[in-house]
Amino acid sequence: MRYRPLAHLPMAVSAISLKLDDSYARTPAQWAAIGLAALDCGMNCFEIAGRSPSLVDGLGQALRTVERRLIYVILRAGPCSMPSSNAGAAAFTPAALTGQAMAVVARTGLDYLDLIQLDDPGQQDLSAEALQALKQAKTEGLVNALGVAGEGPEIDAYISTGAFDVLTMPFNMLSGSRERRRMRAAGERNMSVLGGASYPEAMLVVAEASAPKKNLLGWPRRNEGASSAPYGFLHATPDWTVEEICLAFALTEPSLASVQVTPRDIAHLQALAAVAERELPAGLPAQIEMSHFAALGKDKTRA
Repeated sequence: MRYRPLAHLPMAVSAISLKLDDSYARTPAQWAAIGLAALDCGMNCFEIAGRSPSLVDGLGQALRTVERRLIYVILRAGPCSMPSSNAGAAAFTPAALTGQAMAVVARTGLDYLDLIQLDDPGQQDLSAEALQALKQAKTEGLVNALGVAGEGPEIDAYISTGAFDVLTMPFNMLSGSRERRRMRAAGERNMSVLGGASYPEAMLVVAEASAPKKNLLGWPRRNEGASSAPYGFLHATPDWTVEEICLAFALTEPSLASVQVTPRDIAHLQALAAVAERELPAGLPAQIEMSHFAALGKDKTRA
């Protein structure tokens, strides 16, 4: 595993980090196994993005096996970690934010959180009182840094306040000038940037739709298949899955301190972690860039 510095701290985090949410239902023991496997792969950055007690308990079991100073633990606070009835501004009240942080610290036994970040807040969701409560939690040592996560236009306003230490945003080979401007704006305010969604859903559709059709003899038909879609060639790259290529591409962005993954099982986790030590095949990055412009051209034609 490779490691990268954080702009706001004198430490480094693993280039690939583990995001844990409620996409998969697991027992505490299963969550602990995932956490231990991540540690074995060299990951030291973990985000708690789900609200399942099993998730929090299991991760706590895993992380207590290493020195606290060696790991970076994030809590994504807001609607994602609250019951569905608590949406919008209700999830960003002072009581809700500090309550979530204290509950996670108590259940995991980690003493403090390295980062609490707001999950996709609307422009009016965070009150001055709530921000002051977060700053007070930082002063009291409950949390070391404050962050914001999202991709909507509201995120630009939160970056401009200078009140946050970390930005978490989607970044992948479909990202364009808007995302790069956002990363630059965060860097100008000494914010660290974490990347998510390196394997976009649109890429899944492209890869599946681009599978070459076969003739009666079982051979791919001429002029069909991977080359028929802008990114169709990705699924035919030897020894690489489309997801691994997408992750490796995101890792080439120097502005990202870490790229988050959400594996379905331990084998999947290990395969993704190994990408940090791999180099994309020669010529593939250039082909990806050309395909990106081709996809943009098609979108403009449709418009």
